[in-house]
Amino acid sequence: MPKLKILITDSDPDVEDYFAKNAADLSPTFMRGPLTEENAAEARNADVVCVDITTRLTASLLRELPNLKFICTRSTGYDHIDVQEAERRGITVSNVVGYGTLPVPEHTFALLLALVRKVKEADRRVREGNFDYHGLMGTQVCGKTFGVLGTGAIGSRVAEIALAMGARVLAYDVVKNASLEARGVSYASLEEVLRESDFISVNLPLLPSTRHLLNAERLALVKNGAFLVNTGRGGVVDEEALAKALKEGRMAGAGLDVFEEEPPKGALLELDNVLLSPHVGWYTDAGLAEIMRQTVENVRAFVAGKPVRVVRSGKRGAQAGDMMIPRSLAHLPPRLCSTYRPRCEERKPLLLSAHKLRRSESGSPETS
Repeated sequence: MPKLKILITDSDPDVEDYFAKNAADLSPTFMRGPLTEENAAEARNADVVCVDITTRLTASLLRELPNLKFICTRSTGYDHIDVQEAERRGITVSNVVGYGTLPVPEHTFALLLALVRKVKEADRRVREGNFDYHGLMGTQVCGKTFGVLGTGAIGSRVAEIALAMGARVLAYDVVKNASLEARGVSYASLEEVLRESDFISVNLPLLPSTRHLLNAERLALVKNGAFLVNTGRGGVVDEEALAKALKEGRMAGAGLDVFEEEPPKGALLELDNVLLSPHVGWYTDAGLAEIMRQTVENVRAFVAGKPVRVVRSGKRGAQAGDMMIPRSLAHLPPRLCSTYRPRCEERKPLLLSAHKLRRSESGSPETS
């Protein structure tokens, strides 16, 4: 069998260095930036493309790639790929999973603590020679109520950290995590979580049922002075409604790593009580290493005729995959892992029930 032509799009020095050290035998070529219909001629002979979320493999773009046999996305989500069209053309699609289980919760609290302790303003003052602490009073997490929307692998880890900080934790999800409940997390309705929480962490997938789940009506329920952090999916929160609540002072602040449109536009960029980051919750040394390890593993498995982590059209695997536990968790004590380690077989009947519930009750989201 002739050697497959492999193209790595959306490349950067880190990606290229990893392949040079760990997969030079695959002889990939690299493209800085996304693959588009304008530069599709450069990929016309490719058998394999490894893409990031910046490359949108639409049906029309796939038609420009007649030799393509395998797509590997360096992400859990794959809504940037027309998987149905890929299947129709006999193209296998694989993703990577679990790389955000540790870094995204850490980034959630990086945003939250920077907000509630006014770190940005404090840093600015000191640099300007102003050492006055008046006006920099923070909000303590311990003793407050922390709301977690979505208790998949990432949301469960967020809940664990909030518990460790001494917060009372309320959670909302259509599938309850018994391990979290045993540790003191209480599940409640979405409305109850919004009304009672001083801090709200959004860890839900973006589905038709969760788009603008936090709309103007629901944000009006949020406790005055509450903080919101979204490291899940941007479209879960109505950004215009959030900006209005922040401008009016009904909410104290927001930390956002994900947006409805990336890069973001609009009023949120102009508010001082909003802390923004460019979708980097996953981006740590260990997170990137896990993505690259699985990417190379996916390519080698396909070349060997035994593809792994294959995604299918019509499945919500982008979110289900997020519950996978990567090798980077292997060093953690079993007690710590047990709260959010996936129980796939145990959750299957519950997830089926959740799908039925979502279809019968508008606005009720699936688990993250």
